Amino acid sequence: FDPHFPAAGAALLRRSAMLMGSKRIAGSPCLGLTSATLGSFSGMTCIALFGPAMHLLKEELKLGPLEAAWLIASPVASGSIMRVIFGAYADAAGAVKPLMGLLVLAACGIFGVAWMMSQLTAGGADVPIGPLRAGERLLSEFVVVANSSIQNTTATWAVPASTSTVHEPPSGAYTMLLAMGVLAGFGIATFSVGIGHVAYWFPKSSQGSVLGLYGGIVCSAPGLTTLVLPHILEAFGLTMTYFCWASCVVAALIVYASIAKNSWYFQLRGRGFGQEEARSKAEEFGQEIFPADNAFQGLSTAASVWQTWALTCLYFTTFGGMVSLTGWFPTFWHEVHGVLPTTAGSL
Repeated sequence: FDPHFPAAGAALLRRSAMLMGSKRIAGSPCLGLTSATLGSFSGMTCIALFGPAMHLLKEELKLGPLEAAWLIASPVASGSIMRVIFGAYADAAGAVKPLMGLLVLAACGIFGVAWMMSQLTAGGADVPIGPLRAGERLLSEFVVVANSSIQNTTATWAVPASTSTVHEPPSGAYTMLLAMGVLAGFGIATFSVGIGHVAYWFPKSSQGSVLGLYGGIVCSAPGLTTLVLPHILEAFGLTMTYFCWASCVVAALIVYASIAKNSWYFQLRGRGFGQEEARSKAEEFGQEIFPADNAFQGLSTAASVWQTWALTCLYFTTFGGMVSLTGWFPTFWHEVHGVLPTTAGSL
């Protein structure tokens, strides 16, 4: 932990208090760290979007190993690509709006997954993915009734569980889940956006401390999700679990939108100051790190440093390994060793 962080942080807070009273710009380093951590934590849960529930989806959709792999990888692949794009965009426009947009897309993706789960579980308690719970029963009956009305069938209510026929997954269910996984994966890109959000609020002497704290908390999101999700699935079923998940992301989005502020430089730029003038004024309040003149210049500068590629390789193996194991370990422990899904999530 950086021994200079308390003094530097106190000085920045005093300067931030002066700014908050000016009615021109607002926020503080601690608030920047808190908001970025909250937003990125909720987005990073999407790494574990399908892993803890894959044993259920494989049985219901009759998925092979390759199809299951594509489904698990869909949010990770889109999130990895979007990190580069949105990370560069955040350097040009500030982090708040990009991060909010990513959380909106992630929430839409998870709501889409939840809707598909309601389609898969509609049909009765004899569906092989497990019994429907009370809330999920109401949702499934609503789905059946709505579908029956659209198709002009004579049925008015869902067929009771004891007399229902063999349930078949809806046409295109796998493709829809794959697409929603890609959309939900945009939430994973909040990690790179949040790094810039935090870094610009703190001096160079504190970067290791605050980014380590930010990264440690945010990167725990997939593991905690994998640990908790099997228990929620067992208690409430697929549909309610994913609807609650999406609702939590929306709640985090609302809190983030309420408290998040860009660093002083971006706020000054938003007030009409030029680059040099905004940089000069932001330096008076303690900001030491500033973005490049444009996103392409920033990427080019980073790519020209060999240490960037060394750290990229290290990141590829360590973080990539964490992501892949988070997605696959629940399936591995359950199918190969026969442990319960809740135990597999804990392992």
